[in-house]
Amino acid sequence: GGTDAAGGGGIYCENSTATLNSSIVRENYIRGGLQILYGKYDVPGPIGLDAFGSGISALNSTLSIDKSHILQNICHGGPTMQFPLIGYEKCGDAYGGGIYNKNTLSNITNTKIEDNVASGSSTFGSVSPVVVEMPGNSLGGGISAEQSHLTLDNCLISRNKCIAGSNKYSGGGKYNGNALGGGIYN
Repeated sequence: GGTDAAGGGGIYCENSTATLNSSIVRENYIRGGLQILYGKYDVPGPIGLDAFGSGISALNSTLSIDKSHILQNICHGGPTMQFPLIGYEKCGDAYGGGIYNKNTLSNITNTKIEDNVASGSSTFGSVSPVVVEMPGNSLGGGISAEQSHLTLDNCLISRNKCIAGSNKYSGGGKYNGNALGGGIYN
C-alpha cells in the first residue's frame, strides 16, 4: 500500500541469493499504492502503482526453490484517482501472483505453484468526457519472469489466474487491461 510500488509480500530478495527448501509461501497479499491527486491537470495524469510477486519477489538475484509449495498469494495493481477528473489515468499492473523475477536466475524443482492470482486494478469510473482511464494489466498468475532465466523441473503449475483490470465507465473511452499468462508469463 502507501504511495510506493509493492513487492514480495512473503519474501523479497534484491541483489542476493535465496534458497528455499521444503518451504511453504502461502496467503500473502500485496497491492500497489493508491495515488489521489487534487487539482492537478498534468497529462498524463496520475499513475496507479504496480505490484510485484505477492509470494516471492526477486530482483537481480539468484533464486533456488526445491520441494516447496507457493500457493494462494494475491498480487493487485494499485488504483488511481484524480480530482477534478481531467486528463489521463493509468491504474497499476500486477506481475506474478506467486513469484516475480527481474534480472534473476531461478531454478525451481519439485515445487507446486498453485491458486495464485495477479489482478490489474480497475478504474473507479468517470462521467467526464475529458478523462481517459486505463485499467491495469496482469502478467503471470503463477510466475512472471522479466529479463530472467527461469528453469522449471518436475513442477506443478495449476489453477493460477490473471485478471485484467476493467473500466467500469469512462466518458472519454472504454478500455480494458490485458491478462497474459495465467500460469507463467516470460
